[in-house]
Amino acid sequence: MAFVSFQNKKYSESEKYFRIAANMIPIITQDPSLIFNSQKNLLTFYTHTNLDKAQDQVNKIRKDIEDSNFLPVHERELNLMEANICLLKEDFVSSKTLYRNALTMPNDDL
Repeated sequence: MAFVSFQNKKYSESEKYFRIAANMIPIITQDPSLIFNSQKNLLTFYTHTNLDKAQDQVNKIRKDIEDSNFLPVHERELNLMEANICLLKEDFVSSKTLYRNALTMPNDDL
């Protein structure tokens, strides 16, 4: 429903469904990949619609990464997504730093 609403340009409805999914998945499963992906979907939505909310979502996911057992690949992906957000906000210094951090993460942890 979230993706269909987004495609139909019903952004407030789409946000509601993405939020519901992001909030419900941790109740349904403890799988860190599924939890991260549901939060990433909401982040992707915000990246398209509201960069300030996207940055808030990044901060929330970062806190969740610190508090739980997300995989290193999730942190790398989050760095890349945050770098994209900084690039869209024309914060080139932060974007460059985040891209470098993501690219220098050891591959054996992924």
